[in-house]
Amino acid sequence: MVYENLLSRTFASPRTPASLQHFILAKKVEGRSQRTLEWYRESIGDFASFCEANGLDPSPEKIRSVHVRAWLADLQNRRLSKATVNNRFRALSSFVSWCIGEGIISDSPLRNIRTPSVGRTIVPVFTPDHVRAMLYLCPPNTWRGARDRAIILTLLHTGIRLSELVGLGLQDIDFDREEIKVHGKGDKERKVYLARDAQKAILAWLRQRKDGCDSLFVSRHGAPLTANAVKQLFFDLGRRSNISGVRCSAHTFRHTFVVNFLRAGGTLRHLQEILGHASMKPLEVYLRTVNADDAIEAHRQITPFKGWQL
Repeated sequence: MVYENLLSRTFASPRTPASLQHFILAKKVEGRSQRTLEWYRESIGDFASFCEANGLDPSPEKIRSVHVRAWLADLQNRRLSKATVNNRFRALSSFVSWCIGEGIISDSPLRNIRTPSVGRTIVPVFTPDHVRAMLYLCPPNTWRGARDRAIILTLLHTGIRLSELVGLGLQDIDFDREEIKVHGKGDKERKVYLARDAQKAILAWLRQRKDGCDSLFVSRHGAPLTANAVKQLFFDLGRRSNISGVRCSAHTFRHTFVVNFLRAGGTLRHLQEILGHASMKPLEVYLRTVNADDAIEAHRQITPFKGWQL
């Protein structure tokens, strides 16, 4: 009875399949973040909805490999990106593994299905001109300009996530040690070096503030700045500065930090600690971007067909 009451408080929708409810509750107990739980719920829920729409039983004991392949084909037909298809499959794979561990099923219906490829893409990053154009629109002698400039330079020099940026408090800044304490995924804390340019921008921003909020970045009303507000901020900056060819967002600053850190000689191992990744695997895609740029520069210098008279 206690367990059923806990499930009813955890899930707003009674239509969520029971096995999925149990799985998500187990992951919540393991300390997964709310964002990760939503990813599980959305991805596996999509599979369950697909099964129901096609007269199939989404219960773990009834799942067959042909059902999963049909679902993956449907995701592709919906023109979802390769990364999204890969993410949804991985969520289902995690659910199936949990079901095996719990003794709900004895064999995996995914055993003969390869994880969908995400492809090999070049990660888009900001150029120096992009960043200079945004900073030009953020004069440090105004309240908004000082705040937005501090946000830009903090993201650029630390590579932290948007959720981590808006979660920063005044107590998380240590100017003596040149560090910020970041509250990452799964309530994991880490310390990240804060470059001098970012420190100066933050100090200029703090001099503009008259509120009593403990958050580092606030709105005009003195309330903690939200992730949606930062997204709108970058949408406006991108439009006003005519940035094209790259999405103007907090996450693009994270990409930009990673690529330039690697290009300057940084290692994947150090990068893993700085970014707060549990694994180095997601970072390998950035090496392709760095190597591609290096190859283009080498090609430009070598001119292999010099002397050909065509």
